[in-house]
Amino acid sequence: MEDELCINAFIVFWIIGFTIQELSKRSSKSKEAHSAELDNPSLNNKAVVSMSDAKIIDGRLKGNVTNHPKLGNQRVKTSSILGMEFDEHGTTLVETRNTVYMVDLKGWREIPENHPSLESDGNWWN
Repeated sequence: MEDELCINAFIVFWIIGFTIQELSKRSSKSKEAHSAELDNPSLNNKAVVSMSDAKIIDGRLKGNVTNHPKLGNQRVKTSSILGMEFDEHGTTLVETRNTVYMVDLKGWREIPENHPSLESDGNWWN
């Protein structure tokens, strides 16, 4: 029983570490490409939550979250947006007071006006 508990704990910590590593990679890649500066670049202290059907309303993000650490799976309206970063795949990292929301390009109900995919040259991913 104790061995199984240790193995499960190791797996959880490994997954959390991998998630933070992936977020750091995406964050550094998006800074090299086209991005907006985040007010607080220290993302490691915030939960990363996937969001779909997303829309920005009055400076806040509204959409469906999956596996939010406190709210589970439901439709939410976030606190004020502190900053946004974009990567070459169209994924947007939206930072709020306590959370970083990850919205894939197809996860937007309305793509934000500053999203690089809306650039007129059509080469935002190059």
